[in-house]
Amino acid sequence: VFTGRAQTVLLISHISDPQKLGDGRWKVDVVANLGIYRQGDAKTISFNKTVFLRAVDSPAVPAGATALERQVYAIRQAGLEIYAIRDLERSTL
Repeated sequence: VFTGRAQTVLLISHISDPQKLGDGRWKVDVVANLGIYRQGDAKTISFNKTVFLRAVDSPAVPAGATALERQVYAIRQAGLEIYAIRDLERSTL
């Protein structure tokens, strides 16, 4: 995947409504399949996870930021950050 010889696609089947955990913290359950495609080979892996999110301040882009840094700051403008991903418990599948 990181060598550029494979493509990865996340096919999401379900995302639960957010469950509030506390002030500025939520979790969502994600049921999906991760497809990994290489020349002549395809593999599908279940990706059933609980994703934990928290509210973050949206910092201003500093002067002289690189293109990559500008992309990171643009993503953070949503004001949410994933701080943990865990396997989805079987009882919630």
